[in-house]
Amino acid sequence: MKQNHRLLSLDAFRGFTIAAMLLVNNPGDWGNLYAPLKHAPWDGWTFTDWIFPFFVFISGISMTLSLGRRAALGDDKLHLLRQSVQRGATIIAIGLLLLMAGYALLAVSPDTPSQWVLIRVFVGFALLFVGFAVAILPILSRLTGGDD
Repeated sequence: MKQNHRLLSLDAFRGFTIAAMLLVNNPGDWGNLYAPLKHAPWDGWTFTDWIFPFFVFISGISMTLSLGRRAALGDDKLHLLRQSVQRGATIIAIGLLLLMAGYALLAVSPDTPSQWVLIRVFVGFALLFVGFAVAILPILSRLTGGDD
């Protein structure tokens, strides 16, 4: 029987973050919003502003654990690097598509609620950030000898 080694604390944190993401993106009535579920002004920080950094942290830890396990099992490091770059490029492409869809909605339909357009634009930027991180960080690690 194959034993599954999972980091349960990371799984619990991932579940909490996804639940929090659902809460802050669907708080109910946008007109009477509980203050911690709003994004803070540029000089502030609320619970909602923690969700994306949590997601990036979880993604980084998961990628590190996965790549480390696969390298220990003997997978070719160059193949893993190519796969990471391909995954990053895919995430960047999805982010660009969401950005273009958001800007197209702004230009085509003035009656589209601005919150949905902004959500698409912000999600697009977030995916671009994550995509670049997924694609570039393994390359930097390889060039600096961080994976030896």
